[in-house]
Amino acid sequence: MARIAFVMNGRHNDRGFVQEGYEGILAARDARGFDLDIVEFTKGSPEALAAEVEAAVQRGATGVIVHGSRADGALDAVASRHPDCAFLSPGGRAEGPNVWNYAIRHYEAAYLAGILAGAMTQTGVVGHLSGVFISPGKKGRAAYVDGVRTANPEAQVVTGFCGNQDDPELAARWIAAEAKAGADIVFTMLNYGRSGAVEACRAAGIKQIGNIRDWCAEEPDVFLGSALSRHGWSIRAWTDDLLAGTLAPGRNLHPGLEDPSAVGLSLCPAVPGAVRDLVEAAREEIVAGRRSIKITYDGPEFTPDAILDDA
Repeated sequence: MARIAFVMNGRHNDRGFVQEGYEGILAARDARGFDLDIVEFTKGSPEALAAEVEAAVQRGATGVIVHGSRADGALDAVASRHPDCAFLSPGGRAEGPNVWNYAIRHYEAAYLAGILAGAMTQTGVVGHLSGVFISPGKKGRAAYVDGVRTANPEAQVVTGFCGNQDDPELAARWIAAEAKAGADIVFTMLNYGRSGAVEACRAAGIKQIGNIRDWCAEEPDVFLGSALSRHGWSIRAWTDDLLAGTLAPGRNLHPGLEDPSAVGLSLCPAVPGAVRDLVEAAREEIVAGRRSIKITYDGPEFTPDAILDDA
């Protein structure tokens, strides 16, 4: 029986990127019946994470998935030493003869979130908050800002990275500052820290657009929408190819809005029909290749310190 190791750089219950992958690997195991070795790595150095990946190989894994922020370095450090083992970095950029990155185009959903925020804002100011300043977060932020400016060229965007995906208090502080700066809608790309963002939105009386999972269904009083990024799709697709023997060096899959099982935008019932039509028109144009999305951002960075210190 094939043995796959799933090494998480983060909490399995973070209600974000890591949990989405965790649920994806469980679904893949239930469907395909392979032997699964799960490692939850929540604190430590990149070298310690690499040691966990090495240990998983030594325990007999024929495939290793390293899932979580800043996982590529640990994978790169180990994969070259084990050419007979296959490695996946969902959402990452690592590549090699035995390394794959079946990463979905999550930023397309972030662009639609920007269309939603730009169309729905009443103050003319919208916010964005992410945690770790890495490529997926940077692309998502840029796409969101592009969507806002497409829907509402006069809107102001206050945007920043707080430095941690999993700190509720830190996220709450940033959301409070963005609300004080005038934002009435904030797009968050967080994991465990989102609970703080939700409570801060409630306290400030502003709305939020989430990501990864369908937050409209879970916190309907706070969320206008959610940029669905089903990273479990990557894990299921890669494990299918691994077990079928159809992995090919350099062949990576990167689905976007054309595959609703991977990427999309959920909307709460309060979103007006005209805004829904605007979002759908943008989605159709992206899928048809008639609309491009900016994935780089060179605008100002927001910091909460000055605003909150004056409170």
